[in-house]
Amino acid sequence: MKRFKCLHIKNDGFTLIEILVATAVSSIILLMIYTIHHSIIQSVNSLSKTALFYEEVNLAIYRMNHDFSCAYFDKLNEKLFFIGTNEYGDKNLGKVDFVTINAVDTLITGKMNESTPLTDVFEVGYYLQQMEQPDQNGNYLYYLMRRADITYDEDPLNGGDSSYILSNVVDCKFEFGIAQKFTNKWDSREYRRFPNAVKTTLIVKNPNGNDEKFVFTTYINLSR
Repeated sequence: MKRFKCLHIKNDGFTLIEILVATAVSSIILLMIYTIHHSIIQSVNSLSKTALFYEEVNLAIYRMNHDFSCAYFDKLNEKLFFIGTNEYGDKNLGKVDFVTINAVDTLITGKMNESTPLTDVFEVGYYLQQMEQPDQNGNYLYYLMRRADITYDEDPLNGGDSSYILSNVVDCKFEFGIAQKFTNKWDSREYRRFPNAVKTTLIVKNPNGNDEKFVFTTYINLSR
């Protein structure tokens, strides 16, 4: 009986080696789970930043495209203008100012089942403004600014309030087209007309630190 009890006690529980092996295996499994979880979190964050980047770019392009396409022209009104330039050097630093139409609401007139668009005619401008802090490489990027003045007057390049619609812009270039030919400068005060189209080249720093180029052409409706 004493021998049996002695053998029973020796075979009960885990040995030190078994505990060490189990601990090592558990640590490896936990490390794998943590690594996978960390990788998933990083991927989600990266995709979220990328999605936000393209959303902001698309919203800026939509805003610019809308303003360009609704540029307001009337050859009998001398206060209407379209002025665009590009400052050359290392970058283009495009700037454009013009008068546009913005549909802001629907005004009910006459019969209740009929409506008339309510619009505003105002000055709008786009230009680049240097950001306060440089990027990781020590280079200064730009804000894409939108200037809006609720009226239009004899001073087409100033007035109104400005706000940025896109950050981390590397460069922006505007080209102005007539009959499929584009030029880097336009002044309706000299040409006595608006361009038929505006081609915009926008270079933006993406979340990965690379330059991405976006090129779009907006056709101006001058038939109004």
